[in-house]
Amino acid sequence: MSIRCSYCSKPAIYIRKYSGENLCKNHFIRSIEKKVHKTIRSFLKPDIKIGLAVSGGKDSVVMAYIIRKMLKNPSESILGILVDEGIKGYREFSLKYAESIMRKLGLKYVKVGFKDFFGITLNEITDFLGDAKLACTYCGVLRRRLLDIIGNKFGLAYIFTGHNANDVAQTLLLNIIQGNITHIISKRTEIENFIPRIYPLKYIREEEIILYAKLKGLEYYLEHCPYRPIVLRNKVRVFIEELEKDRPGIVYNILHIAEKLSEYGEEEKLHKCIYCGFPSKRKVCKSCELLINLGLKDRIIRIQGLNSIEIKIYK
Repeated sequence: MSIRCSYCSKPAIYIRKYSGENLCKNHFIRSIEKKVHKTIRSFLKPDIKIGLAVSGGKDSVVMAYIIRKMLKNPSESILGILVDEGIKGYREFSLKYAESIMRKLGLKYVKVGFKDFFGITLNEITDFLGDAKLACTYCGVLRRRLLDIIGNKFGLAYIFTGHNANDVAQTLLLNIIQGNITHIISKRTEIENFIPRIYPLKYIREEEIILYAKLKGLEYYLEHCPYRPIVLRNKVRVFIEELEKDRPGIVYNILHIAEKLSEYGEEEKLHKCIYCGFPSKRKVCKSCELLINLGLKDRIIRIQGLNSIEIKIYK
């Protein structure tokens, strides 16, 4: 006898172990979309424009699809942001999927790359440093800077990224391991040019995103970043996945603990970086620090000069 959905008489296609729910196709899809709506509804205000960081992977493709469904006038209120970090044999393929979903959803988007803005690709950075384990540090910081540039250039109120529950749990555990407790409990004061990052998929586990994409027939790039196996985050990822298999709900426990801890944090005042003018916790922001380390001080992009930068919008 087949297992029935907890909410109707149809056969269940998914057993949500951490909640004890058995879900048919319709109720599973509805539950995912409901979670996303609950997570971001307070940010979807009239007359604002949001950015979607879309890489072409499962998370960003699902995020773009769901948010496109939620908005009344998506073609005017959404701008896709496609970043090419310069990872040969990987990013050029994933971006094809990113552009494909943007076109299918009828959304405008921009394409920006490390090489164009910083004069160097991520592959070239790791070659210069002689240590591929630093790839995630440079990639994350410089990618966020490009998101800030696009956000300020086009007046975006928020930038949505496709981080799922597993991703967020990994980041939180990494911060604990590396002793970065302030990253968990601090609350940033918003200042001019600061664009908050929002995670619409924050409360959705990775396996559920994969199933949602399959049920909706969404195409995405399947391969993982070639730097993934060698960085510390991967070890944390495997550790959490093993715990989740034995104790369903571990991922959400980590998220909830971090949210509780953040209630005790103090406000972290942001300043203007002395080089670029973008919001920063320190006098010199991390992006400028890394570019200076690479001998690329002349490639620092100042916020005051954004109007002179031409960026093509694809439709």
